[in-house]
Amino acid sequence: MFKEDCPISLLEDDKLNRREFAESLAQAILNHKKENCLTISLMGKWGSGKTSIINMVEDYWNQSDSGNIIVHFDPWYFSNRDDLIFQFFDILSNIPEKDFTDKININNLKKLGKSLVNVTSFSLNVGLASINFDPELNDEVSDGEALLSLKESITNEFKQLNKKVIIIIDNIDRLSDKEVSQILMLVKSLADFPRVVYILSFDKDAVVGSLKNLKIHAPEMFLEKIVQIPIVVPEIRKSQLDNLVLNHLGEFYEKYYDGNDLKKDFLDLYSNLRLFFDNLRDLYRYLNIINFYFSVFKDDVNINDFMLILAIQLFEHKIYNKIKDNPSLFIVSTENLKDFEKENSKKKFEEIIDLHSKLPGEDMYNVLLKLFPRVRMYYRNIDLNDVYIEWKYDFRICTVEHFDNYFTLNLDSDDLSVKSIDDLFNLTDTVEISSRFLEYNNNNQTKELFDIIINRMRDIPKENAQYFINSLIDIGDQLQIPINTFLDKRIYLGRVLDDLLKKYDNNSERFETLEKAIGNSENSLYVAVEFLSSQDFIYNRFNYENDRKDVSEALIDENDLEKLEDMMVLKIRNWDKTNRLWDNPDLEGILYSWEFWDKEIDVNKRVREFISEGKNALRFAKGFRNINSTIMHADSPSELVQKFNLESMLKYFEDINDLRSKYVEVCKIESLNDDEKEIYDSLIKQIDEDYIKF
Repeated sequence: MFKEDCPISLLEDDKLNRREFAESLAQAILNHKKENCLTISLMGKWGSGKTSIINMVEDYWNQSDSGNIIVHFDPWYFSNRDDLIFQFFDILSNIPEKDFTDKININNLKKLGKSLVNVTSFSLNVGLASINFDPELNDEVSDGEALLSLKESITNEFKQLNKKVIIIIDNIDRLSDKEVSQILMLVKSLADFPRVVYILSFDKDAVVGSLKNLKIHAPEMFLEKIVQIPIVVPEIRKSQLDNLVLNHLGEFYEKYYDGNDLKKDFLDLYSNLRLFFDNLRDLYRYLNIINFYFSVFKDDVNINDFMLILAIQLFEHKIYNKIKDNPSLFIVSTENLKDFEKENSKKKFEEIIDLHSKLPGEDMYNVLLKLFPRVRMYYRNIDLNDVYIEWKYDFRICTVEHFDNYFTLNLDSDDLSVKSIDDLFNLTDTVEISSRFLEYNNNNQTKELFDIIINRMRDIPKENAQYFINSLIDIGDQLQIPINTFLDKRIYLGRVLDDLLKKYDNNSERFETLEKAIGNSENSLYVAVEFLSSQDFIYNRFNYENDRKDVSEALIDENDLEKLEDMMVLKIRNWDKTNRLWDNPDLEGILYSWEFWDKEIDVNKRVREFISEGKNALRFAKGFRNINSTIMHADSPSELVQKFNLESMLKYFEDINDLRSKYVEVCKIESLNDDEKEIYDSLIKQIDEDYIKF
């Protein structure tokens, strides 16, 4: 079972004794009565539980019916966009509470946000008065004086509020230097309104580093000027984390281990394995990976060795690679080593230990000593002959018979390593995700990648799903799955897209996500067409049956589905005008849906117009071709067989003779290249075999 690396939401979910801390913080904010803007920072390392504490604070307010207006602004969601400040004011202007809308002129908030979209420069040290923008690009305000006047007007309105507006800004440490400066500028000068309390969550070292990169003088002192109340996330007590690690790893161990002395064996392993976990995020990440892979490899490995080597792979990847690349240094040898061999091996081993990054060197030494008893030979005279047979039958990693089994997980390859997949899952840039997908595709690893994505879908944060959906809808047509694979690309893409959309709580959110993705897509059609057609099928819009499928399975409301289909119709028409449509390998499915969705264009007529010109009929036929792999015999290689869907093609011809005549005519009139000749020969052969007997 996979563990979700998600923050807790409720006070009652606390397992680290932080509830009292969260309640005290929540009550302190409620007790704050001063009018001036207050900024609180919640600082801690990545994975230290900042978001969980914020959620518990909010739960306390909900239970106490505090009446505060709570606003969440996650700048990471808008990262890599030029309108971060605008998005902040847009969220403020959409606060629905009547107490807020009665006192605050929403239009002024929107106007201020729009005015700041085209800011060309500003100084964090000086503040609002330092802002410069291009007035020709800005139709809201014309100069800095007008901007100050607008800000003052909004400030006076906030003074009239009877409630606090608590604005929670999380994930600041994940932003670029420029974006960090924008957030601090908001809090310091642009939106330091009365009755507002900011809760800023970040890793202090990361933010100070950004300020240094921005050439801010004395960055720590500068941060202190912005934040009135700096709060450090309380460290998890070692005993608390130890108990959680012990419980979770114990559950896994008991599930797979059938040894008689389970408790003794596990505790012996635990003393070494515990060293790798600094926080719950480390633990959950490890559990997800070992649950995924151990069920596959459990018959070929020793559970203790597997759990340890996987921890090294995940947290000490450089050392893991050195072990894999130097088996002679670690595999047990029954031969006695000469003194100079011991010294050389000892030197190489200690150089590997020096690569440690997470564990102290002494701890890393003890872990490797546990896995690889040969290491003892480099420090003293010992004889391993008597125990080698036992280790071999126990599938130990230190034996020549089993060493390679521990390095066949494909987790350590350059392209699909654990780190590279984790990095992919945390990307928040559509262009970069698409680039990674296409790189894997060029290396013929799309299927392998999709297998991992499907099995680790929970590791993709919900806030990142939009970017992955954007990418799949934009470049999905270019991705390929090996022809000899039982599941085709359509099934893989459909599964991944469905699972990503299910991360959203309701159909409305899914619609908004798809609307953005389709609106921004430029390079693909069929992925979106196929998904929308699958929803048509659920609503029985194709009239295949007398009644609908279970519409609770639909991911989009029917009215919204029609809106998305209207968007796709416009895209298909545009692809037709630019002549890109007709080279799509999935042309058959696109035409089918286009005809069903488009109420203004006679698609059949348009197809006939297209295929009547030159060699266009051959381009058209290519879009109705399926290439499959057929295994002729167990000892013979697979054979690629291409078949055209003649029944679907016939829709655009009078009959099979008309279809055949058209292609014979094209062949006589036009000179064909090799690809076109292959299409022609295969098509005519299939027509003659399936329909026409001469």
